[in-house]
Amino acid sequence: MVTFIKSIVESLSPSVTFAEGEESWVNLISDNSVLPAIYLYHPLASEDALTSAGTVKEYYKLMFLICDKDTLDSTPTEMTAIIKRMRLLKNKLIISLSNNENVKDIKNIITNDVEKEFDAVLTGVVTNFSIELFNTDSIC
Repeated sequence: MVTFIKSIVESLSPSVTFAEGEESWVNLISDNSVLPAIYLYHPLASEDALTSAGTVKEYYKLMFLICDKDTLDSTPTEMTAIIKRMRLLKNKLIISLSNNENVKDIKNIITNDVEKEFDAVLTGVVTNFSIELFNTDSIC
């Protein structure tokens, strides 16, 4: 799943940094990241169901921090501008995923604005959604 997500993020334009890990790791690496960035939080989880056909349907629950550099003394107007750009980037990510032939469904999209996160002072959005792939064995 991580390799698949990374390939989608790397295809976005303009280019953004991709990294993944637990929140504490993201905090550490964000100090030296080229921004804007999309961070995929760990641990990855899935909501699974046994279908009537005897197969397992997996919805991966993904959480991303999509952010750019801010300053401690930025104004609400400046923060709003960053958040607007990061919401557009979030939309690009979701549209790119939904247009991929391996993606069957994306649902339960929830996005929250975040301001001045971590030591690197990052502002943007945290977005969560569930994604179902057609054939998880071939791309995970």
